[in-house]
Amino acid sequence: MKKVLSLLLVVMLALGALVAPAAATPIDELTDLGRYFPAGTPIFATIRTDDAYIDTLDSVLATVADALPADAGLDGVSLRALLNMAFGFGMSFDADIRPWLGDSVALGLTSIDALTDADPFNDQEGVVIAIALADAEAAEAFFVDGMMQGDDFVTETVGDFTVYSSEAGDDGALAIGADVALLGLGSVADLQLDGDFTPLTADPAFTELTGLMPADEYNIFIYAALNDFFDAFVSMMTADAPGMDMQAFEMLQGLTASVGSYGLGFTVLDGRSLTIDLVGTLGDTSAIEALGLPVLPTGTVDLAFANRIPAGTAIVTHADNLRQIYDSFIAGFELGAQTSGDPEAGEEIGQALEQVDFIIRGLTGLDLEEDILSWMTGDFAIHLGLSESAQEATSLFGFLGALPVDFGLLIEATEPDVAANLASGLADAIDFAASQIDEDDDLQLTVTNETSAGTSVVVVTVDAPDLPFPLELLIAGNDEVFALGTRAAVEAALDPATGLNDDPQFNEALAYVLDAPNQIHYLSGVSLQALSALATTEDDQAVLESALGLISSSTISSAVIGDNASAIRLVLTLPE
Repeated sequence: MKKVLSLLLVVMLALGALVAPAAATPIDELTDLGRYFPAGTPIFATIRTDDAYIDTLDSVLATVADALPADAGLDGVSLRALLNMAFGFGMSFDADIRPWLGDSVALGLTSIDALTDADPFNDQEGVVIAIALADAEAAEAFFVDGMMQGDDFVTETVGDFTVYSSEAGDDGALAIGADVALLGLGSVADLQLDGDFTPLTADPAFTELTGLMPADEYNIFIYAALNDFFDAFVSMMTADAPGMDMQAFEMLQGLTASVGSYGLGFTVLDGRSLTIDLVGTLGDTSAIEALGLPVLPTGTVDLAFANRIPAGTAIVTHADNLRQIYDSFIAGFELGAQTSGDPEAGEEIGQALEQVDFIIRGLTGLDLEEDILSWMTGDFAIHLGLSESAQEATSLFGFLGALPVDFGLLIEATEPDVAANLASGLADAIDFAASQIDEDDDLQLTVTNETSAGTSVVVVTVDAPDLPFPLELLIAGNDEVFALGTRAAVEAALDPATGLNDDPQFNEALAYVLDAPNQIHYLSGVSLQALSALATTEDDQAVLESALGLISSSTISSAVIGDNASAIRLVLTLPE
């Protein structure tokens, strides 16, 4: 177990390394090497390489190593030492590369033509690496003396660059300028050397995307014009399947046209919140609009709704408009059927939905569309946490002495009467199930009613000899909320007291969610500390406590930006 947990921590550290708490760089500065790539470049990635960044990665490594038991294998591990070892052959990063290396490196693919043609041997064409230089003369000596020995290379001057290329001209090229080195993996033609071109940094799609990134500064930034790749994909499908159903093809073409460009940024907020931002823009959305579907999610979550979730809850999904999410999910299946070229696929999906509606109506007396989905247009939440008894447990036996978790499904009652009908309909279905149990069966399923906070509550109890404890499920609906879950979860939903909005970890996490979010997924490492009781040895318990101790809180949030883009943010906040 220790090896597994140590591996998980190293993986988490790898993520942390990408976004370590060094002072990040403003995105315009980080993407400055984009001026050596042409507008229309479909893939561009850049990363900081300055000393402060590397030193901070080492400090994160040290923090993780200190939090783990001494035999976890991370003591003394250093990124700088690993870099020095990686070069070998009598060279080291500090002595041979650091003196001339500048503050960033970028990699770009200037065209996808070579990737999408029939030639399997030219995929390197269009791949360019740009390296910011602190000392051009030392960099030139490193490359020329160390990598370009012999008579196979020719030298020429093009503009402000000294260019080294193979005699054949198709075996890569290196251009050294005053503050940059450009390495083309294909040919010298891949390099932009004469200055007579529009750079990527002036490309409207690129500048729009960098302007939409939620944070001001990043350590790594990746740009992808996915629309170019989807266009190529559709063209390849047409060439490979000339008999493809034209209606399916036109549908697929319309959907891929709706994809724009994407940006992925890695940074840190407030020194300890490791953050990944993903932003995507839209292209031509007419095909989506023609289907009657929303191009972007509508609505935002009401954070006050989270107060119906008990403070200390470990895992929460809080989102808006369950009806819209359901409709989009079903539409995805239907679109998949339409673009598959199988005329029976759509019919099969329709029949499956009819069967589901028939079963629900038979068991509850409710219509799926009119009685259940129609009012689920407000906030909803799904949450899971450790029960009070589990949090107090000091051993595995104590942890499993009673149901160790509390969980709940909460849905805002936008139509109170209909929400209450769902609770009674579910009670009827469970009553029917109980009536089908044979009297001689050891399984006992009972349904009772009680009142909580002035609301009628259905209590379902399941018991059997092989269960360690009875299972209790409550169902209720009032003018404000429909709730299903354990007793603690439902009672908190009906009568909010100390809710999630009073939880320090939740408030810490809220500081980093996107503005006006339509979804928030939350995890509290602090609230999961009691899981260490599951460990069977003291060593494993120490490792588990250390692993959970590295996470103060974490969130994934999503939001619409403007009228043409959406964003997703992942945050992991380390303890102070």
